Parts: sequence; C-alpha cells; structure tokens
Amino acid sequence: MNAIVLYDSQFGNTKMIAEAIHETINSKMPSELVNLTTANPKTFEMPNLVILGAPTQKFNAKETTIKFLNELPDMVFENKKVAAFDTRISLQHLKNRFLRFMVKLGGYAAKKIDKKMVKKGGTTIIDPEGFYVKDTEGPLLEAEIRRARDWGHRILENVSD
Repeated sequence: MNAIVLYDSQFGNTKMIAEAIHETINSKMPSELVNLTTANPKTFEMPNLVILGAPTQKFNAKETTIKFLNELPDMVFENKKVAAFDTRISLQHLKNRFLRFMVKLGGYAAKKIDKKMVKKGGTTIIDPEGFYVKDTEGPLLEAEIRRARDWGHRILENVSD
C-alpha cells in the first residue's frame, strides 16, 4: 500500500499539518506529500490511500480545492481509501457571537472534502478532522502538530484493519 498526502494552503498552516501527517504515514508506508496546485488526475493513479486537507474559508474548503475536486473525473478515487482534514479557527477564539452561530450552522471544510471524495468513489476510513489556528493567518494552536501526528497514526491503524 502507498499513500499521498495532498494539501492546499494559504498561510502555511495547512501545509504544516500535512507535513506532520505525511511524516507519520511515511514512517509505515511509502507516501508522497503534494501541493494541490501541482496535482492532476494522474496523481491518484498509484496511491491506495489519499489524504486531502485545505483551510476552511467561508464555511467550505478553499476555492482552489473545491474547483480541483469538482474537475476531477468521476470515480477517480474508486478502490481508494480516503481521509480529509482542514484547518480552522476554533469557536473559542471567535469573539463575535453571530459569527460563532454562523460557523455552527455552515460548518467546516473537512466534512465537505470527505463528501466530495466519497462521491468520486473513495471509501472514508476515518472521520474528517479539523486542526485549529488562532486567527485567520494562524498560527496553529500549540498542540495541533502533535494532534496531526496522532491522527496520522489512527489512519495507519484503520488501513491495517
């Protein structure tokens, strides 16, 4: 089995999370870390496991991520295990009550990424995960790199089942 950790990043936070996940996955199976801007449908021919992450913007994934996923061929993730993550501002760091309400209503990117990957034929192997930043541009909250590595270990456990 081999894997690809694909990420879209704006301020570098999602990239740091992707690097931590990749480091963990790569310790047990061959894997590649790829910026979404360099990916294309052929990127997904070899890996059996596809992990995709993006920052949350406007209650969804970054627009480049959405466009990329929408333009992929149908069933591109067929017979592949998939996992999705995002970076997001934690509700406790949002001072505006209306914005907190809107986030609760609109949600975050990871579940929406996962849903698109499943629609394109993938099989989800772990619940989508969110990693927290302090503000729009970051930085990541203190424990998030460790949490990303832990999530990578849980992915590996689910792959071996």
